[in-house]
Amino acid sequence: MYGSNYEFGTDDAKKIEVEFNVNVNTLLEAKQKMNSTEYNLLLQDYIYSVCICIARDMFALLPIRTQYYHSHCFEWKNRSIIDFDRQNFSNVKFGYINSSDSLVQFRHNMNFNETCGFSPVGNLE
Repeated sequence: MYGSNYEFGTDDAKKIEVEFNVNVNTLLEAKQKMNSTEYNLLLQDYIYSVCICIARDMFALLPIRTQYYHSHCFEWKNRSIIDFDRQNFSNVKFGYINSSDSLVQFRHNMNFNETCGFSPVGNLE
């Protein structure tokens, strides 16, 4: 399971907002074998991959143009805020991407440092 406490909502039929808690327990074994920088980079890739996976499903199922993602790790709120738009998302070559690198194509608000990990951020405007 990638996450829990999924919440979906919208005030506009063309967009949806997704909020969820990331299941970092799946990375516990890897965390014990890595230094903090390696683990933070793995966590970053994991979170972005989960967001991309959910976004693919949502675009396949719903006639929406935009998706906003808020992911939470541990007790922290608003760790990554991503705005996936259908047009750019449809151009991603999923078999060849690095999830962290692919997010430069999308509007996002994140505060990530390799040594410290994620820090809280505000919502996209």
